[in-house]
Amino acid sequence: NFESASTRLDGQFSVGVNSLFDLDLSLKEHRIRLAPRHPMLDQHYIVQTEEVDNFINLCFDWVLARKSGLYVYGHYRQGKTKAINSAIEDLKERLPFTAVLSCIGQRNLHQSKENFCLYLLDHWGHGITERRRNMRVEPVLLNFLMSQCEEVGGRQCVLFIDEAQLFSVQHYRYLLEIWNCMRDRGYILSTILVGQPGLTQLKDLTSEMDHGAVVSRFFVKGHSISGIKSEDMLSKFLENYDGALYFPVGSTWSYSRFFLSAAFEHGWRLKNESPIFWQALCSESGAKPNLIKSTGFRLAWVVDAIHGFLLDGMKTDKPKFHGTVDMWKELLSASTDRRLMI
Repeated sequence: NFESASTRLDGQFSVGVNSLFDLDLSLKEHRIRLAPRHPMLDQHYIVQTEEVDNFINLCFDWVLARKSGLYVYGHYRQGKTKAINSAIEDLKERLPFTAVLSCIGQRNLHQSKENFCLYLLDHWGHGITERRRNMRVEPVLLNFLMSQCEEVGGRQCVLFIDEAQLFSVQHYRYLLEIWNCMRDRGYILSTILVGQPGLTQLKDLTSEMDHGAVVSRFFVKGHSISGIKSEDMLSKFLENYDGALYFPVGSTWSYSRFFLSAAFEHGWRLKNESPIFWQALCSESGAKPNLIKSTGFRLAWVVDAIHGFLLDGMKTDKPKFHGTVDMWKELLSASTDRRLMI
């Protein structure tokens, strides 16, 4: 990897990367100039957490066994979409002969099977611009899915559905028909539904409407995904900014070093902020310990506070810099309402 390469070359590689954009990043004014291009601001990065790792491994085991019907639920802003992206990349790397697709559920999508198929095709950039009279859309979708399998030399297609609770029972009945048609042609469609807790209610509604076949294909095994549940989890999360995330990529400038270089060079680490950050989270949310342990703090607000902390810290960076509980509480209150933190 890049880091080991820089070690093998006695620092020559890292020196070159650190001088990207014709800037010497050891100078604060140059890092301030480059800061607007930092991927942290666009949130174009993924932090691997224990929850994400468990989700990735679960998806891999499920797909490897050629199963369908995994459904995962958690509150909004818990990092589910980024977890899906991580799982997709993992599957493509470890199971290259498996086609992997994703789509997003839609609440107001018309109930007809034709519109459902058209929506999926459009979402994957395979829209039908010219349709012959009485042309059926379902065979086009089936051919597309099977062709995705053929392109990677396999017979299995994995479909992730984000915001899966937005599709109706009727839509899953249509998807069941597609699932059956693919099976009849010798292909496997494995589904992984990801959504908010309402996804479990959709499963119950499906059962009540006597659509057992839908449940047995798409709601076989449930799994919950949650946020930061403990100070230890928070500490491990913050540690990523100290030594797993770098900008420029391949350089020695971790995210926390980039914004707080003087403090970083004198031993400060973002990970060290975890005790007072955790105290601020508990205080600002007003949540009871049992609820925190059950659900965890939502990642989106934790990440927003981290971004604000690093950006604000860049202005006042100094060798003995460190945060305070009040500083973290102010950042949290600026990000969201306390009732939405957990």
